[in-house]
Amino acid sequence: MAKIYPSALDTQPSFHGSAGEKAVYQALLTLDDRYTIFYSFRWLNEDGQVRSEGEGDFIVLHPEHGILSIEVKDGGIDYDGGCWWQTNRRTGTRKRIDPFNQAAATQYRLQAILKERTPTIFTTVCRADQFVAQMLREGLAPEDIAILTIHSVKHSHLPLDTKLAGHALSLMPEPEKILFTSTRKFKGLEAKAVLLIDAETSPLDDPLIRRLLYVGASRAALCLEVAFYEDDADEKNRATRKADEDALCARFGLQNH
Repeated sequence: MAKIYPSALDTQPSFHGSAGEKAVYQALLTLDDRYTIFYSFRWLNEDGQVRSEGEGDFIVLHPEHGILSIEVKDGGIDYDGGCWWQTNRRTGTRKRIDPFNQAAATQYRLQAILKERTPTIFTTVCRADQFVAQMLREGLAPEDIAILTIHSVKHSHLPLDTKLAGHALSLMPEPEKILFTSTRKFKGLEAKAVLLIDAETSPLDDPLIRRLLYVGASRAALCLEVAFYEDDADEKNRATRKADEDALCARFGLQNH
């Protein structure tokens, strides 16, 4: 059974008067114990944001599938004139609703919280997932893609149990899996698409780090991307990092984005 908070139905006896929320709550309880669910998740936005607070009806978390924000609407629901409408069955009152934007607002706030609490890990995982998804859209197979860290897999900011675009990582080449290894171990080998990560954790003026970057960047046959995490709070380091990135890209005839 899924772990759900609050953990007992009697802690929310009215479910805000929504039979729909109660039905979804009971349905989500039937998921297996790898799922964690938050019901009526209330959040505060950052200062200066248009929307200062909000609520997600259900936040569903799974270590492989990710995070899902669910907005529940019940009563009389219909779609008319390009808009969603809700009719109160007791009063007959009809109002315009926007469940997709409500769910999206919670989604973006959760992303901001995760990025704030785990900036490097969050950025690395998101960038890797986007890279893999783009390569698959362009017709490559998962085994055509390699994720290379300039350190070791153990010390990378990309967890080995991460799934990228639905595909598992593997320390060795395997069908339908994405190779994840270090630049040292991949020396002399080649992949059609290479994402080089974790460069930001070491000084780029170190000759060893530059050699590892060169080795990793020269392993791509068709597509290369180098992902850097940038600390927006440190202007000096950001300027230095940008110069280093530009120099690295120039060496390979690439454009720094």
